[in-house]
Amino acid sequence: VSDCGLGLSLWRWCRQPGLNEGNVVRSNSFRNIQGNAIQVATGTARNRFEGNEIDGAGRNGISLSGSSQVLRDNRIQAVKLKPLVVNEGEHDIQDMPGK
Repeated sequence: VSDCGLGLSLWRWCRQPGLNEGNVVRSNSFRNIQGNAIQVATGTARNRFEGNEIDGAGRNGISLSGSSQVLRDNRIQAVKLKPLVVNEGEHDIQDMPGK
């Protein structure tokens, strides 16, 4: 994903049980994104983000909400605000922002 307004937005408008839970987002490249490269909204859960590369975001690399999200080995650099923002919830995060 490159040169666009928003990279990936995982959200939950419908309250159907299990919707936007347990997704795997792996080995993607996000470059020159105007907003957040990845944003995860309230109501989502147990999604896994691993091995993604973020290079250049006009806001945050990853903006995280919901609960029990898993982050592993994502490489985040050259973002305007923060590499990782946790807005709510408890998550399993093993990323090293900027690495």
